[in-house]
Amino acid sequence: MIEQFEHTGNLSDIVEAISIQHRAVQLTPDGHPDMPFQLNNLGISLQHRFECTGDLSDLLEAISIQEYAVRLTPDGPAMPGRLNNLGKSFLRRFERTGDVSDLTEAISVQRRAVQLTLDDHPTTPGRLNNLANSVRRRFERVGDVGDLAEAILTQQRAV
Repeated sequence: MIEQFEHTGNLSDIVEAISIQHRAVQLTPDGHPDMPFQLNNLGISLQHRFECTGDLSDLLEAISIQEYAVRLTPDGPAMPGRLNNLGKSFLRRFERTGDVSDLTEAISVQRRAVQLTLDDHPTTPGRLNNLANSVRRRFERVGDVGDLAEAILTQQRAV
């Protein structure tokens, strides 16, 4: 359903995807290795719905679920992607509320995602770009020239 939503943009598709994903989380036993995966997917879908509707409760739930997914994720190849997704959600909440602590949290988890991603991994440029965007947004908000320098260096590295 999420792929269908991404293709059509039809809100009913994302609503159905979220319903199915909530059910999948409910049916996944505690401690099951698929739980972080299920939670991550649900968080992404909630973030998509927030982007369509602007309903902040979706983003709040997405962040809570994504934080839980990160806590349950063992060190390994899935962790950087989950951190990156969480960072994007924190950035969206900052953009909505203006709370700089969300921006600080976005940068923190995005830095960790970049650190855990191999330099030659195909997702590295995108993760670097996400981090650079968050750092640039902090420069725009706070005015620390060090943030601007970091954003430029990070984007150069992405290129």
